[in-house]
Amino acid sequence: RPWLTETFQSDGPPTERSGAAQGLAECLAVLGAEYFEAILPEILAGCHHAAPHVREGHLTLLRFLPLALGRTFEAHLKEALAEVLGGLADPDEPVRDAALGAGRVFVEEFSHSGPSLDLLLPSIEDGIAAENWRIRQSAVELLGSMMFRIAGTSGKVRVEGGSDDEGVSTEAQGKALTSTLGVTRHHDLLAAVYSLRSDPMLVVRQAALHIWKTVVANTPRTLRLILPRLMQRLIAGLSAHNDDRRTTASRCLGELVRKLGERVLPEVFPILRAGLESEDKDTREGVCLGLAEVLGAARKEQLEEYYAEVVPVIRDALCDAEDAVRNAAGSAFDAMFRHGGADTASDIVPALLAKLDTDPVALEGLKQVLRAQPKILASVLPKLASPPINAARARTLGSLAEVAGAALPPHLPLLFPPLLAAMGSDSNEDEADAAYAAASAVLRAVPIDAHYLLLPEVLGGLSDETASTRAAAAKLCGAFASEAPCFDEDDDVPQLITALFELFVDVDEAVVLSAWTALGVIMAKVAKEDQAHYLRDVCQAVDTAREKVRRRDRGASEILIPALCLPKGLAPIVQVYLQGVLTGRHAEDKEQAAEGLRAAVLSTTTAAIKPHVIPITGPLIRILGDKYPGSVKSAILGALAVMIEKGGLALKPFVPQLQTTFVKCLSDGNRAVRQKAAAALGRLMVLQPRVDPLLSDLLTALSTNPDRGVREATLRAIAGVFAHAGKNVGAANVATARSAVFESLLCAVDDGSRGAAALALAQAAAWLPDDDRGVLVEELGSGDGDADEREGRALALSAIARTSPELVLASHAAPALNGLVKAGKDESTASRIAAARGLTRLAIASAAQVGSNCPYLPKLLPVLSRLLRDDQQDVREATTTTLKRLAKEHPDALSPHLGAFVPALADVAAGDRSKEARYYADRALRHALQIYDTPDGLLVAQGALKAGGDAHAARGKLTDIVLRRLKALPDESDDEGEQSGGNWGSLGADADDDDHVEIVTFTIEEAYVYAIPPTATHAGHRADSWDVEKWLRAVRVKVTSRGSRASIKLLDVESGELFAECPLPKDAKVATVVEPVIDSSRYFVLRVEDEATRRHAFLGLGFRERDAASDFKLAVQEQQQQRDRERTA
Repeated sequence: RPWLTETFQSDGPPTERSGAAQGLAECLAVLGAEYFEAILPEILAGCHHAAPHVREGHLTLLRFLPLALGRTFEAHLKEALAEVLGGLADPDEPVRDAALGAGRVFVEEFSHSGPSLDLLLPSIEDGIAAENWRIRQSAVELLGSMMFRIAGTSGKVRVEGGSDDEGVSTEAQGKALTSTLGVTRHHDLLAAVYSLRSDPMLVVRQAALHIWKTVVANTPRTLRLILPRLMQRLIAGLSAHNDDRRTTASRCLGELVRKLGERVLPEVFPILRAGLESEDKDTREGVCLGLAEVLGAARKEQLEEYYAEVVPVIRDALCDAEDAVRNAAGSAFDAMFRHGGADTASDIVPALLAKLDTDPVALEGLKQVLRAQPKILASVLPKLASPPINAARARTLGSLAEVAGAALPPHLPLLFPPLLAAMGSDSNEDEADAAYAAASAVLRAVPIDAHYLLLPEVLGGLSDETASTRAAAAKLCGAFASEAPCFDEDDDVPQLITALFELFVDVDEAVVLSAWTALGVIMAKVAKEDQAHYLRDVCQAVDTAREKVRRRDRGASEILIPALCLPKGLAPIVQVYLQGVLTGRHAEDKEQAAEGLRAAVLSTTTAAIKPHVIPITGPLIRILGDKYPGSVKSAILGALAVMIEKGGLALKPFVPQLQTTFVKCLSDGNRAVRQKAAAALGRLMVLQPRVDPLLSDLLTALSTNPDRGVREATLRAIAGVFAHAGKNVGAANVATARSAVFESLLCAVDDGSRGAAALALAQAAAWLPDDDRGVLVEELGSGDGDADEREGRALALSAIARTSPELVLASHAAPALNGLVKAGKDESTASRIAAARGLTRLAIASAAQVGSNCPYLPKLLPVLSRLLRDDQQDVREATTTTLKRLAKEHPDALSPHLGAFVPALADVAAGDRSKEARYYADRALRHALQIYDTPDGLLVAQGALKAGGDAHAARGKLTDIVLRRLKALPDESDDEGEQSGGNWGSLGADADDDDHVEIVTFTIEEAYVYAIPPTATHAGHRADSWDVEKWLRAVRVKVTSRGSRASIKLLDVESGELFAECPLPKDAKVATVVEPVIDSSRYFVLRVEDEATRRHAFLGLGFRERDAASDFKLAVQEQQQQRDRERTA
């Protein structure tokens, strides 16, 4: 025995191992049952040996043991068969062959009785369901061998042909199988064989088909007999976790229905319906998958009579408690929908919707329906999205959106309005949160290719009339950036910036906060190094917001954007500016970033800017230390000056650095840099308690530096020191500064230095003792010296009057007035301008103190009237500007003196060559004559202009038409216009030139724009061809000029936004762009033009009143006349 044991495990020839195994089996038969049972565990363990030849030897031994031991081995058949089946999956073919040989012997020897079959069949059936296809193949072959033996056939007959309806079996063979196996087992085995005909592996299918044709006489009849057992097997296979089993069951069921539809469907559906009642979830899942296969394989006409039976099954399955069952039911619904279409949806979807409020699982079923057929969303949404949306329906919408996917975009207009309304709920926080979650789910679900549909819906709510909806829409914008897969940073961020900044000036605080928060979320999505890409968009948005605030809050001391005044208000946009300044590729980019930052800082408050002081100021100082063009440095200095003004004490740590930087910039080669540095240095002194050292340095530089530009900047810096921190300057330094600056004033040879010295002297004079100041005023008013010295004295005296009018009126009124009157007669244009400004400022201060009893007006107004008729345009412009301010602030004080200046002012308004002079003369007349846009707004003017009235001499120029035009002028705050043109009372740098000032020469509050048909005749347009009762837009009409450009602007009455613009030609006649119609005096045709594209169109313009149309026509003609005068001058 030891030799035999060693030999059957050796790696010698297979025949030698086989002979040794047979010999050992015979020895074991002789040694008896007890010895065999003792050694059997060792034999079975050898089937798992690492060496293939050892495994082959042990399996070969198992092949011979039944023959040698007989009944003794039968008791251990189950354990041995398990090892044989394991061997069938062995990677080595000789081992598999040995296992198959052993299996065949087992079948041959032990398929003769029921007890033996009870041992064999369970293992074979397990093999049939094995994951390894080799085991399935061998198990099928063993099953075939067993059935062939029982049926009394060899199974070696080859059956030709593709039809499986008829085989070679006989009725007797079938009876033999039934007799031996029993009906149930026989049907189970036939069901197993039939299902394996659909196995994914060809060899398994071939083996099963061979068995079927060998043992089945009539396929249709047999299938009807085994159908319950077959369906049970297929349902179990469909719910199995083994992919091969699921595939086999799916293919088998589909083939069954396709081949035998009408014959098997009546029995299949009841089986499936009954299976859904099972408590086993795997069974219910298999039933649904089977139903899906049946529905997918059957033809539409085959299913018609079962429709009423199938729909309830699917509906119930969709509401199953198990997710796997619902998923399978969704597949069944999909298959049914392909046959029943809308009828299927109408029978299932409403029932699910009805259950939503009572059955939480109904929502999951509805999700399966949408996942299978997203188009059904159209029938679901009307109920779920109908306002108002509560929390439960919002959650439902969110859940459905997750599975709707590509079906969502067409329904976005239906979804977002009610969701936004629910998001804005103030009374129900749970409802608002659920609506936001649902809207976010929609954003996540919309596919990338539907971006063009999604973004307009997200932005649409920002313009809603309801504040809560606007706030919700703003919040959704942030969610869009963070949640939506289709969010495109390059395309979407500019649009979102523009749209959200519209809400930065909203009247509702909650809307402002929501928009600000959303922009923070959006900009957080942008990488720090990419922030500068959106500089232009942010700058334009800030400028637009400032303009809206300016229009809304006319007369406010500063323009503040509400969102930027929130705590950390600049947080969403500050990196845009800083990255623009630090990393801008071109000087223009850095300049724009600095100017934009200045505008943003101007739009916020000290409290809001405080957290940003250090992050902003440090980088700006560093940039100033590098070599950049003057335009960049000038812009940065402007931003720093505003930071000093707004930042306050938070800038204290930077004072030494800033002071050093500003002083250094006073010597820069660029004049704008020097001017901005001087202004910023003055403002900085508010934070510097010790200013004497700096003032001493400035006075030293003034006396030692010969450069005119540097001296001018130094003088402006000295003026700033006294203006902002004069109280901290020692008396000795004040006296020293007075002497040094006065000397510079008299020695100045250019206008810039002279004006800067005049301003510095005026600011220093405010801190002189009264006696010293009186001496200085008398000296300045003496008018001594050559032309340059007299001009300097006049400028300085005017500056003192304008910067310290109360001090002058209190102690030095007579010498100051006499000196300014004398300057008003000087041959120097600058002296006369200074006189006009100084006299008017003293008049304003006096009127503010004593009211209408101002004692100085009788002496001042004749001088100003004479200056209105001055030969020099600049003098007339300055005088009209200052008179406009005096008339606006104190019209009652001027009422007794209208005759002294109104005729001269009317002459300027009627025919002066300067449009700026005419502009301010119009407004001065409007205020002086107390003309208001009210029904009786012309009473005062008409009384003054009538015969015997104070201003009757001006009646020839101030006709009724002119008065109506003045009445229609916009009541705008334009006092800043007084600051234009060499204002030495200002600490700012040079004022904007004329090309940056827009002058409005005519305004009518309401007119109407029409879309007009083409002209039908050469004669012109006719209004009777328009439908004048159906206008396109109600507009406000303005005739404006800016530099050499004039135009007619049509502004939307509601929003104030520019609707269209009609540029007036420079050289051609106005009639080419403004054409009256031929049948009415109230209608015109305008040629409007898009400035960017130069494309043009023709619009009709109509006025309600004929007088308004006449005034409009006159204003346009005046523009043409002015252009003619300028062209021929």
